[in-house]
Amino acid sequence: MPDSSAQHFLQETLQQQKASIAKYMFNGEKVWIKKAGKHNSIWLYRLVGLGTKILGVDALAPVPSTGGKEAIQTEVKRLKALAEHGINVPKLLAYNDYGLMISDMGNREKSARQLDSTLLRHSTNEETLYYFKKTVDAILDTHKKNMWLSEVFIRNILIDQHNEIGFIDFETDPHDYLNKDHCYARDWIYFMYSVAIRMQKHDLLQATADYLKQAFNQESESTQYALKIACSRLSFLRKLPVQKFGNDGERLLATATLFTLIQ
Repeated sequence: MPDSSAQHFLQETLQQQKASIAKYMFNGEKVWIKKAGKHNSIWLYRLVGLGTKILGVDALAPVPSTGGKEAIQTEVKRLKALAEHGINVPKLLAYNDYGLMISDMGNREKSARQLDSTLLRHSTNEETLYYFKKTVDAILDTHKKNMWLSEVFIRNILIDQHNEIGFIDFETDPHDYLNKDHCYARDWIYFMYSVAIRMQKHDLLQATADYLKQAFNQESESTQYALKIACSRLSFLRKLPVQKFGNDGERLLATATLFTLIQ
C-alpha cells in the first residue's frame, strides 16, 4: 500500500497543481506528480485506424488514450506490472483517481536524463552508439520477460542515476487492443521512428539497422513477421516529397531509410 504521508502530499498538491505534470521535493527526494488529463479526440484515432488498414500494418492500430481517471488507473496498473517483472520504471509512491506520484529516476543532485537530449548532446559516434545499444538491449529484455512498453519514443526513455535505461509514460496499454506480438512490434516501430533522425545525424543508420536486426532475430517468429510487414509497407515514404514538411519530413525520411536498411 502507498505510504499515508505520500498519499496526503499527493492529495494536497493536486488541488493546487495546474500543469499536467510537475516536479516537487518530498521527504528530501525529487518526485513527479502527474494529474489526470482530458480525453483525446476519438476522430484522431479513427483517422489513424483508417491509415493502418490501408497500409496493412496491424501493429500500428490505434491505441486510444482515454485520459482522466481511466488513464491514471492504467498507468498505475502498468507501473506495478512492469516493476514486478524487473523492468526499470519509476517507483509508484502514491495514487488516487485524480493523479499519481512517482519517483525521479535520478538522485537528489541530478535528475535522470532524457535519451533524446543525451543523443543530441553527445558528439562522438561511440557515445551515441553506446546509449543506442543499451536502449535496444533494454527493450529486448522487456520483451523476453513477456512484457511490453507503450509510447517508446526517445523522449520517454531515461538514463537513470546508475547510467541504466528506464522507461516512462504508461497512460495506455497496447495489449488492450493488440496481441502481444503486435505490442512488441509496436514498441520497436515507435522507437525506430524517434531514434532514426538522431542516428542519421551521426551517419550511423547502417550500424543502427545492423544492431536492430540482431535484436529482431531474438524475437518470436510472429513479432519478426509483424516487423517485416511494417518495414516493407512504410519504406515507401522514401519516395514521397517529405522534405517539404520540414523537421517532420526529415524525421519521416530518416525512418523510412532505416526501414529500408532493415528489410
